Amino acid sequence: MWKNKNKVLIILASLIALSVCLLIGYVLSKPEEMDINSDLVRELYNSVNPSSDASVLSLLYTTNPLSNEYIIDIGLMAYIKEHKADNIEIIPREKVEEKIEKILGQVPYMHSNVYLLEEVCGYTYNNEQKQYELIPGCGGNWYEQIHRKIVSAKKRRNQIIITEKMIYETNDWDDTMSKRTIYSDLEKSKKLDYKEISSNINYSIEIEDYIKDASTYEYVFEKKDDHYIFKSITQIN
Repeated sequence: MWKNKNKVLIILASLIALSVCLLIGYVLSKPEEMDINSDLVRELYNSVNPSSDASVLSLLYTTNPLSNEYIIDIGLMAYIKEHKADNIEIIPREKVEEKIEKILGQVPYMHSNVYLLEEVCGYTYNNEQKQYELIPGCGGNWYEQIHRKIVSAKKRRNQIIITEKMIYETNDWDDTMSKRTIYSDLEKSKKLDYKEISSNINYSIEIEDYIKDASTYEYVFEKKDDHYIFKSITQIN
């Protein structure tokens, strides 16, 4: 009789221990909501968005893994932001490499000429001097725009996941008329709107007007040592 009671107690204890372990696992795996305007969320998001120009930014959404040019752009812009008051006409190669490793970890790439079309036009790579040299002038993309908005950020174990809404705008314009078409994504999966507006009017497309049908992307950052590195971006709808 005592043996049977002991068996029952052992089984109950095992079930309780299992339940506790499952509860702990659930709590640990449950995402923790983060403030989308927090310094950390903005810093991580901006680190992999070196340019808002559609010609450059489109590479983030259309190449997997990240293209060679986009990787270099990330390193260059990180350096530029840190040294705004300094001379950025010449950037040593090793400084770009340091920024890339900090943001992306160990990723393969080759040094090359690139365009940023943000705070500067771009850089040519001087292999002999092992440095990047500023390209003067040049304009941006006047016929395409990518509109985006961070809608949530979550922390799960060693990862931070940032969710973004995005729409894509083409603008066939001349001196009199601006013909704008809005799509849900760069693949033009779904046409959301079409507008004809006088070129004399300063009109901006607002993503909030199309947020319901906008495409959704998830950025994943993973903790490495004392900071987070970018791991992936995935379209989830």
